[in-house]
Amino acid sequence: MLDFFEQQDSAKRRSLKWLLLYLLGLALVSGLTGLLFLAAFSTSFWRGGSVQLLLGASAASLGAMLLFCAFRYLSLLQGGRKVAEALGARPVLPAPEDPLERRFANVVAEMAIAAGLPMPGLYLQEQEPGINAFAAGHTLNDAVICVTRGALQALSRDELQAVVGHEFSHILNGDMRLNLRLTAGLYGLVGLGQLGRQLWHGGNSRRGRGGRGTLLGLGLMLLGYVGQQWGRLMRAAVSRQREFLADAAAVQFARQPLALANALKKVGGHQYASLIFHRAGEEYSHLFFCQGLGSTFSGLFATHPPLAERIRRLDPAWDGRYLAPDPADPAPEHPSRAEVTSQWLKEAPVSAALAGALAIAQGTTPPPKSAEPRLLETDPDGWLAVLPADKVTAARDPWLARQLIFALLLDGDETVRRRQLANLTRAEEVEALATPLTQAGERLALLELCLPALRQLSPQQYKAFRDDLLQLMMADGRLAISEWLAYRLLTHQLDSHFGRRAAPLVRFHKPAQLTDELTALLSALAQQLASPQAPAERLFGLACNQLGLYRQQLQPEPSVTELARAVSQLQQASEPLRRRVLQTLSKLIALDRQVSEVELEWFHLLAICLDCPIPAPRLGPGGP
Repeated sequence: MLDFFEQQDSAKRRSLKWLLLYLLGLALVSGLTGLLFLAAFSTSFWRGGSVQLLLGASAASLGAMLLFCAFRYLSLLQGGRKVAEALGARPVLPAPEDPLERRFANVVAEMAIAAGLPMPGLYLQEQEPGINAFAAGHTLNDAVICVTRGALQALSRDELQAVVGHEFSHILNGDMRLNLRLTAGLYGLVGLGQLGRQLWHGGNSRRGRGGRGTLLGLGLMLLGYVGQQWGRLMRAAVSRQREFLADAAAVQFARQPLALANALKKVGGHQYASLIFHRAGEEYSHLFFCQGLGSTFSGLFATHPPLAERIRRLDPAWDGRYLAPDPADPAPEHPSRAEVTSQWLKEAPVSAALAGALAIAQGTTPPPKSAEPRLLETDPDGWLAVLPADKVTAARDPWLARQLIFALLLDGDETVRRRQLANLTRAEEVEALATPLTQAGERLALLELCLPALRQLSPQQYKAFRDDLLQLMMADGRLAISEWLAYRLLTHQLDSHFGRRAAPLVRFHKPAQLTDELTALLSALAQQLASPQAPAERLFGLACNQLGLYRQQLQPEPSVTELARAVSQLQQASEPLRRRVLQTLSKLIALDRQVSEVELEWFHLLAICLDCPIPAPRLGPGGP
């Protein structure tokens, strides 16, 4: 099985040398800038002044460039939608009327649920005729995926799914955050050149002739230009390393290497290739699926590997001929792999609806050979057809999505249910959506599917929904763990969108720093997983030993308040620590070699709330 985090670490190591070279260039430009300042304004320097003056001026120039970087980085922290808007993209509605946009929304929803990732925002570059796409965002919860109109028109459903899988891999591998940092880092060098340009024009306008300030401006413009080219060179080198990783991971998601290869072949055969015409295209060129710039940015300045090299890695038998893309039919003529998966999931046993999709997407569990699935007729929704049609329709409407979530969380006790419905507006809609679910994993999938529609709410509407949801869950006077997990999932992904939660700072790096929180979390999980063959005490002890927490005692079942505090503190742990905790939980869940729906839901929710997507525990025989 492909370990995404191992691949991520490998890619980071390969990228590290280029990042170090970028920092070396930044230090060199700072030193030359300091020298330029002293040469222009310090007469003592020319008479053999101390080195301290040079170091001080260099440090000041470095500080100025870092301020430029910080300013740009803070502006990018507003989320992926700001990047999409800067590139002229518009949001795609949760239930678009355009069949091509609807197919795009369906494909992204499928991939998000299958990959165990939050549903990203969707954007479309309407005026771009070339074939391209990108993912942007600072965290998993503010990520967006954007495609060009040319990509929707030229690519088949399978090819679009492969391209979306490529962008999902950028989200999963942490490339979004790296890309934003590269953009901000380059802006520091751009800012130096802009400062020089202001000095140059300001000096000329005041005196009508060159002076020290004017010459200093000219020097800064030159240094800014050289530094900017160096930064672009390093940014392109880092970006090329990440694209190969994304191509490999896209095959893991879509399970169709030729689909991605064919998408790349269509790029090569398209009239506009993958060109981006928007004026901000150069600044964000490293984000795109394919090279978005002209031949000027080829070779060392290319942000993507050569198209032919990428294709041959995916299709070694390629004959070198590109494909002329025809306008894609919104509904494929033949059943796709997604449709085959859809029918298999319908016939699969307990917990396969979500976990089977995860396993197939990650290459861990193929469909059983004994199954002879009957192919579905052409179905543009792929395996979303597994979910009840009325609930899928409701999940894409901002009002009905709220009603659907209320329906999914109604209590099984009739008395409590009546009390819940009495406090809701238009309760008849909630009751109509409260029909029983027949497939395992459907509740979790529907909760995720509601997110794009809920992002369309106003801040006031979201606050009212949040309050109503909490009131509904507390109608029986207590908050069950399963209810709290669903509430946590929704608020974790939506609060940041509505500006109610900032990204947490990293405060913890070792399990010992979170002993109380981990003890509470492991106690709750051990008691949920306990069986006569594996009592809670044994499960708890095994998990503690995995994390190096010795001599801890199993606690009585923790309250929701204790669990909330534990998860909140874990969100402030470093990524390696969060990953280690989740891997420990995965081993614990798979200890009995069977993974139930409840166990998988626990794991999935915790992984999302910790912003640490990780392959789910394996199903059936095989264990860890």
